[in-house]
This record gives sequence, structure tokens and C-alpha cells, in this order.
Amino acid sequence: MKELAKMLKDPNVPESVKTTVQSMNNDGMQLLNDYYDKNSNFYQHAQPEIIANEFYADPNKLKKLYHYTSYEAFERILSSSTFLIGSIHYMNDNKEIKYVYELMKKELKLLGAPNDIILKLEELNTILPDDVYVWSFSENDYSQALSNYGDVALGFDSQEIMEHLASYYSKGKKTLDEYTVGNAYVFPLKVEYDYEVQSKYITTLAHAWYVAHDNFEKDPYDMDEIIKSIVQALHFFSLFFKNPHLRQEEEIRYIIFNINEDNLLKPELYMNSKPFTTCKFTYEILKEIIIGSVAKLKLYAHLYKTIKANIVLTVKSFVSINYFSFFSINIT
Repeated sequence: MKELAKMLKDPNVPESVKTTVQSMNNDGMQLLNDYYDKNSNFYQHAQPEIIANEFYADPNKLKKLYHYTSYEAFERILSSSTFLIGSIHYMNDNKEIKYVYELMKKELKLLGAPNDIILKLEELNTILPDDVYVWSFSENDYSQALSNYGDVALGFDSQEIMEHLASYYSKGKKTLDEYTVGNAYVFPLKVEYDYEVQSKYITTLAHAWYVAHDNFEKDPYDMDEIIKSIVQALHFFSLFFKNPHLRQEEEIRYIIFNINEDNLLKPELYMNSKPFTTCKFTYEILKEIIIGSVAKLKLYAHLYKTIKANIVLTVKSFVSINYFSFFSINIT
């Protein structure tokens, strides 16, 4: 316990603090040491910066990404030059944000944690802060993915997406240090489906959760700080840890984390009672459109109606009318 030993030998640390720390059991003192030890297992598995680097979806390596959407949403996107990006709390699978919580609960039970410590998790109310939004992409343009997740696949250059989102949500700020209320942090993450990888992190956090609560009465200040760091890590993992059964999605997520004073949900708009933030864009960012079989039928029906009205309208002319002409269109 090198870090803890330094603190206990430090003449600037009050004796009352040293006494409080030494009143904990050995696991509690080890956890406090690990909280400050950058090489410890806990530090490496709980620090957001380290986690973000580990699961960062590098836009320089992922050259092309696809966003799946319905044909109706596709038309709205083109006509408005705007993407609607949904809240993490209103994803298609409402069990999604509870997944990490369930993993944590399972690990605590395996550790033999008493029910009162397990129930502390439920006091969090929600695993995630409210004002967080997710724009989902896939690395593939498979026809199976089209049938599962949408009628239309929109292709983008991943580096351009990152640059555009970062610029859009910076609102003129030059560096992250200048960010304040009204700005949003944007970062791309690879969704992790591997249970063994997930378990390495969650097991570490569960053990720390158990130990911190077990020693809370002895050293409430330090243990509270550690618990807060665990909650922060859980928030982060909830953004991109998903059930292994969904691994075929190959999902990449761009996370938009709004900065506000009270961390409450503050969307730009609601549609069908669901909260969204928005992102305006120009035609250059869209590189490819893939029309699936369902959307193809809707497109043909639309063309039939326009032909009957003596207005011959093709997909490309519709796109050109809306100032989008620099990409390829594929009909599967």
C-alpha cells in the first residue's frame, strides 16, 4: 500500500485523519490506496479518461459508418437538413440502460454482499444522467441490418462526422476548457458486447462498492468519494455495454453529453413524447444512401403517385431538390 503509506507518513496530514483511515479494515485501506494508485486495478477500471481511451472508436480507423433509419425519417432528414438524436433514456430497447445495473447486482450477489449494500444501487434511481443523447451507427451496410433496423442506411465518413459534431456542439468554443453550460461533450465509443470484457470492469467495481459501503461508517469522507467514482464509471459503462446477444449490430455510438447546471433532461424538442437534441448539417457530410426492400416499395408508391400527377420524380431528383447531390444511391 505505497500510496497509503505516503499519506500516513506525511506530517501535513492531521493525526485525526490518519486515525480515521487506520480504523478501517484491511480491504478498506487497500481500496483507499488503490483509489490514488494510478497503476492499481481499481484506478485502471474506474477512471473515465482511461475507459474512454480503451473503448474510443477512432474515426481515423473506422473510415465509413452507417446510420439506419425509416423511409419517413429519411425524407424528413433530407427536407429539414437536420438529424434528430435521441435521449439515452428513450432507446428502442428500454432494458438497455439497466443492463450494467443488472451485471453489477449479479456480481455483488456472487461476492456475498448483504442486501442492504445491494439495495444501495437502487437508490441511484437511474444509472445515467438525464441530459445524454446517443447517435447510433454501424460499421456495416448489410442487407440483414437494413431489415432489422431500418428501411434506409445513410453512409458517412466517420472523421467528418466527428469533426462536424464537435464543431456543432462547441458553439464557437476553441478548447474543452472553455466549455460551459450550453455546450456538449461529444465522443465516439465502440459498443462492447463481450461479457468477459464487461465482467473484468464490473467485478472490480462491485468489489469496490462492497468494500466502500462496508467501511463507510469508519471513514465516510473517503468512502463517499470512492462511491461517487464508482457511480461515475457505471454511468459511463451504461452508455456502451450491451447484451452479448446483440453483438451482430457492430454498433458505434456518438455520445452527446450536454453541460447544464442541474443535469436534468433539457431536450431541444419532443416528437411522439420522446426527447431529442438536433444537429443541422450540409449535403457534403452525406456520402451514400442505401435503399432497402421495404423503403423501395414506399419509394415506388411515391413515384407512382407523382407520375400519375405528371410529375416525374426520381430519388436523385428529390435529393437534388433538397441540395444533396454529392453521394451515391444504391437500391438493394
